[in-house]
Amino acid sequence: MLVELDRYQEWNPHIRRAHGVVTVGKKVTLRMHPPKGRAVTIRPRVTFAEPGVELRLVGRVPGLFSGEHRFVLRPSGQGTHLEQSETYRGPIVAFLSGAIRASRTSFETSNRALKDRAEAT
Repeated sequence: MLVELDRYQEWNPHIRRAHGVVTVGKKVTLRMHPPKGRAVTIRPRVTFAEPGVELRLVGRVPGLFSGEHRFVLRPSGQGTHLEQSETYRGPIVAFLSGAIRASRTSFETSNRALKDRAEAT
């Protein structure tokens, strides 16, 4: 499900439009709708993609900021566990703490939506 970008609008309340090919080295386009504030379009690069295991995307503003987003799927006793994380680097990260906190709320909402979608299929 994480690599099926054209289906994100069916389940993801945070990323309502997504397109591109999930291939290492390629950029994808994501239209994100934070809980507060305006929608924003980002074009992160795919740095790792193994369907059903892990997806990593990196967005950059050269010289100022980079953010790596990771989705890792691990088998567990109850099915599959999703670990979602982000790592931020760059001189403006300290000024983005409010936006980073707000994005975590969106990730939690997306995680619940993904869980509901996976359990329904």
